[in-house]
Amino acid sequence: MESVGFGYLFAVASAASAGAATVVGKWNLEFISPLLMNSLIFSVAGVVLGAVVVPTRGLQTVFRHSRQAWMWVALFSLSSWVAIWAFWTGVQKMDPSLAAFLNRTEVFVAIILAIIFLRERFNRKEAFGAALSIAGIIIMKLTLRFEYSAGFWFVLIGALFFGVTEYMSKNAVRYVEPAVLAFLRNSFLAVTYWLALWISGVHFDGLAHVWPGVV
Repeated sequence: MESVGFGYLFAVASAASAGAATVVGKWNLEFISPLLMNSLIFSVAGVVLGAVVVPTRGLQTVFRHSRQAWMWVALFSLSSWVAIWAFWTGVQKMDPSLAAFLNRTEVFVAIILAIIFLRERFNRKEAFGAALSIAGIIIMKLTLRFEYSAGFWFVLIGALFFGVTEYMSKNAVRYVEPAVLAFLRNSFLAVTYWLALWISGVHFDGLAHVWPGVV
């Protein structure tokens, strides 16, 4: 049985964790590139989740899915790739507090997609809150220091794709259970981030300073 209360609780916990991760990630990015950080993070996440999911769910549950399920897994993974890379590239170029706030733009994208495709509805208070947040983002851009301009656009692009990712994930979990979905996505991200890092030139300089933050 679904519970709206638990849904809000998990959403708040996720937002709090994301805020803490942004601060730690900014420290990491003082020494290493976003591609290297993402490669390491999702490698660790993939191994940890795999050690739990594969033995408890079984190979068939993890890897045997319909074409439609794999389509949503692929779309979820691809949108996540762009969102995560763009966000951390932006964080590297601006204050983490501003980046964390700007990243909430994802909510509006998720709301719009949910209204259009999932037929969800929102009350007046929720609409008013969304309007205030949009106003805050506009004011922030108008008052932003010039040196943060590139970071602003990277984070905004990341936020837009995070909104798309939320929509993709909501469809994907209709076919694949959440733990399995997370494992498949993290595995995809780990492999493709390492591939992108190899193509761009692998550099591990600075990793010794921040490996606790990566973990």
